[in-house]
Amino acid sequence: MFAGLLLSSLTAFATIFGTVTGLIHDPQHRPVQGAQVTLRAASSAWTKTVSSDDAGEFRFDSVPLGEYTVNVELAGFASEEQKLVLSSGREARTHFSLTVAQAKETVEVKDISSEINTESSATTTLVSRRQIAETPGLGPSSIPRILTISKCRVAATRRNTVIALMASLTWLPARGSSAIARPSW
Repeated sequence: MFAGLLLSSLTAFATIFGTVTGLIHDPQHRPVQGAQVTLRAASSAWTKTVSSDDAGEFRFDSVPLGEYTVNVELAGFASEEQKLVLSSGREARTHFSLTVAQAKETVEVKDISSEINTESSATTTLVSRRQIAETPGLGPSSIPRILTISKCRVAATRRNTVIALMASLTWLPARGSSAIARPSW
């Protein structure tokens, strides 16, 4: 009785499970070792993963019968996918010829935009007295006055000479001096 039960369970095992095997090679037909092979059932969440051996082969045993997708992935190669139907007592044999993956390059450029005055073409740079004093070769004794021009619009240029319309002009005296001239026009 026990032998009959064992024999009937072995027969049932053979009819509801199968085997999926495969071979993976590169474009030069060399075996690919270490590829990740994933077997996914089409009608359920059943999944199993193995790696290919040094001969480029892989094997899934005791796989329930049904429809499956076999996916092969390995760094440097494009991933490959095949669909198969596993029948009772049969071995499904697959063959994957991997191709070299296209180079993927991503360049991300970030910049912080500065405020742009669309009303004027004049540029402005503020320089502090400290920056002037710390400039090599310049100091309070070598610069008796500093001319500050603000709100300036260029009207014309002629032979490297700039003719400008100015709204304000200020002379800043050197240290120790108190003369400030402000033109009035």
